[in-house]
Amino acid sequence: MKKFLCLLGLLLFCGFLFSCSSDEDEEEAQNLGWYLANGKVYLAAPKIEKTAFIQIYRQDEKGNIYNIGEIIPNYVASTISYAFEDELAANQKYKYMALYILFTSPGYFMTDWTDLITVAGSAYTNDPVPAISSAAYLDYDKDTLRMTMTDGSIAFQDETADSIFEKYTLGLVVKNGSSTQYVKLGDKYDDDTSTWDDFLAGEDIVMDSVLPGSWQNTELSIVGAIYKKEEYFPKSDDSENFLYKTIYWSKPAEVTVKCEGKVLKTFTVVKGDSSENGFIYTPPIEKEDK
Repeated sequence: MKKFLCLLGLLLFCGFLFSCSSDEDEEEAQNLGWYLANGKVYLAAPKIEKTAFIQIYRQDEKGNIYNIGEIIPNYVASTISYAFEDELAANQKYKYMALYILFTSPGYFMTDWTDLITVAGSAYTNDPVPAISSAAYLDYDKDTLRMTMTDGSIAFQDETADSIFEKYTLGLVVKNGSSTQYVKLGDKYDDDTSTWDDFLAGEDIVMDSVLPGSWQNTELSIVGAIYKKEEYFPKSDDSENFLYKTIYWSKPAEVTVKCEGKVLKTFTVVKGDSSENGFIYTPPIEKEDK
């Protein structure tokens, strides 16, 4: 999978975002469909045979590109297309693109970018991201390998009744070269107790228990904190009888990491082991301000 992500990054930077199909009718049929309703962007990704998974990308007006989700087909069932609902769109202008990772040669397929979509009716002026206290940071202990939340919290920006974030969890994206891992920080909203599982001051994560053993003794960095939601279609909690599964990610919010009072851009994990979490999140490709 890593080689596909490296290829994607190269194509994005070089500007060669095109469909692999040479047949114009087939290419048009395999582009993303979309419509806008109630401040949300609804995408329709066509079915392509032998697809392992599909990654959905959103580009803002500045040219910044964010991986906002993933579609995982169920091969027992069949459908002509896959629906993806971007409910974390703000009242801005976006383009969308889908990258298919295939089991067969050439190994990938990319749709064209959609037309520029002007979102109206969203509850958000800016892309909704986790709320991070202004003075908050992750304090890294290189001996115990713990990241401890300090002087604040990572929380949901809307914890009111019927908030859309009730189905989301908070997570941290850690980067190693071109690879990433999603580290879960808490559970979903608890209906029974009406409580939100924010990542509060004093809480910690043990990095060697949440990252692959192959990431030991390598230079790591924190991409940021994100919202994450998983859904099955048809919408249910049935993890067996479904057509496809969708993963939704928000734009990442920057998180400061410190060690012994010094801000770290990178850190190292030197022991421990873990298995891969199964999801591949691509870090943002952001334009530098001039």
